[in-house]
Amino acid sequence: MTDYSEERAQELEVLKSIYPDEISMIADGYFRLRVHLEAPGRPEPVIAHLVVLYTAKYPDEAPELVIELDDTDDKLLITDEDKPALLQKLEAIVSENIGMAMIFSIVEGLKEAGTELLEFKRKRATQLEEERQNALYEARPNGSKFRGTPVTRETFMQWRKKFEAEMAALASNANEEEQTGTLLRLKKQEVKLTGKQLFELDKSLATSDEMIDLQENISSISV
Repeated sequence: MTDYSEERAQELEVLKSIYPDEISMIADGYFRLRVHLEAPGRPEPVIAHLVVLYTAKYPDEAPELVIELDDTDDKLLITDEDKPALLQKLEAIVSENIGMAMIFSIVEGLKEAGTELLEFKRKRATQLEEERQNALYEARPNGSKFRGTPVTRETFMQWRKKFEAEMAALASNANEEEQTGTLLRLKKQEVKLTGKQLFELDKSLATSDEMIDLQENISSISV
């Protein structure tokens, strides 16, 4: 015959050694465990309390479990609305451990489920805030004017063609200015050049007034 009382006593001793500061006895076979849930983005853990009542044939039958929470209006924390889902996960752990000491597994399962729930709430709150900000942006009267044109292959090729044409025009203007400047400097310095050199400087200046004046100045220079 199974001595359930002895099995419960042995488990309690183990629990007290694992959770010396977290366990508090309410009555014989009736106790409360303080459970620390990691809360992402918060400096301090969230506290939940697991109340356990051993039944007459525990561990061959399930213990009675209650989750207690601190009062809070913070929807990012665990609230009374979350208790059914958490208890459902704990009941699954109980079913897997019938016939064995299971309170440690239940506590660790509550830690894991609670932490996952807190992380889900944090991510969901972030997503909702992003959606709210996007909705506000879309509702702005002139919101669209701050948006750029989507880049496609066609728009990129159009931009590239226009850019290359502008660069070619700038290069051409710079070359013409350089050639004109060279002719003016030579004119001032009265340097003698051959007709070929003059023609290579700028073919378009072959019949210009500046070229005629330069040739007249060059022909008057004595060698």
